[in-house]
Amino acid sequence: MKEKTKIRKEIRMIVVENNKRDQILMTEMFAHRNWEQHVTLLKDIAELIDVLENTTDAHLPSLIVLNANLSRVAIQDALQLLKKDDRYGFVPVAVYGESLEGQLEDELLDLGAEFCRQKPSTIEGMNSLVNELVEYTIRLRDKREKLTS
Repeated sequence: MKEKTKIRKEIRMIVVENNKRDQILMTEMFAHRNWEQHVTLLKDIAELIDVLENTTDAHLPSLIVLNANLSRVAIQDALQLLKKDDRYGFVPVAVYGESLEGQLEDELLDLGAEFCRQKPSTIEGMNSLVNELVEYTIRLRDKREKLTS
C-alpha cells in the first residue's frame, strides 16, 4: 500500500522545447525551485513518444508541455497523436508558442489541450510561465489525490 501512495504523489512533467537556449533557461528556472527532479526536458515529439512508450503506466507524467513551434511536425498533429493513445491520452497537455492566438488556440483547445499560452520573450515572462506550470502540476496532483482517497 505504501508503494501506491508514493506513486500517486509523484509529480512528473515533460517539457518539449526545441530551442537549446530556452531549454537551458528553463532547466535553471526549475532548478531554482528545486524541481529539476520532477521535470524532463526533451527536444522533439519523436523523443517524447519514445519516452512515453518506454515509461510504465505508474510513471507517466502528470503534465506534458509542448512548444507549438516544434520543427518537423505540426502542433495539431502532435496533439492528436498524444490524445488518441490509449495509455497516455489522458495526460493533460499544455501548449505554448510564439503565435498562439485566435483560431490556432481554439483548434488546440478543441483537440484536447488543457490551456495555451504565448511563449514569453523575456526572462521574467519565462519565469512566470514556469511558475504557472509548476503550480498547475501541483493542482493536478492534489486533485488526483482527492479523487483516489
